[in-house]
Amino acid sequence: MFITMTQGGSGARPLYGTTTPNPGGQQNFFYTANDDELTLENLKIDGSVTLNGSTITTWPTGGGGSGNLNNIVEDTTPQLGGNLDGQTYNITTTGDITAANFNTTSDESLKDNVETIGNALDKVLQLRGVNFNWIENGEAATGVIAQEVEKVIPEVVAQRDDGTKTVSYGNLVGILIEAIKEQQKEIDGLKK
Repeated sequence: MFITMTQGGSGARPLYGTTTPNPGGQQNFFYTANDDELTLENLKIDGSVTLNGSTITTWPTGGGGSGNLNNIVEDTTPQLGGNLDGQTYNITTTGDITAANFNTTSDESLKDNVETIGNALDKVLQLRGVNFNWIENGEAATGVIAQEVEKVIPEVVAQRDDGTKTVSYGNLVGILIEAIKEQQKEIDGLKK
């Protein structure tokens, strides 16, 4: 593991570096700076990291391969992921993620072959909303079954490395919007 520090535009310089693994060992790093940036790259952490008084619990990340978190940058505001130019990261958790807002990239300039969704109501009618309990903790929840959704709208379902399936609930919104519009058209026709 190597830790580098960028200081006042003078470039990165080694702060600590080792190529010898320390299985089962513990290494503590302390760094205090006013305007400096501390960059930790290719980390593998089990435990927690404290940045600006906030604790971030981390998970094993591996060391640099696809799908691993390769950079944690501590600036004036704690961030998960820094220096992300041209890089893609996947974050997987079995717990809750809480935030004030999640924004999904949806800019027109990034899309090609844009078409209004057809037969949206037919697709929605094939879906099944379910109540269930998570096996892991027994917690009650509502949602859909990924395998059932995949048969109707495969583009909103993905498969994780362990074979379990995921649903991009946010990507169902466009279909629901068009289904409501189709249904409203039918209702308006009945009113005449």
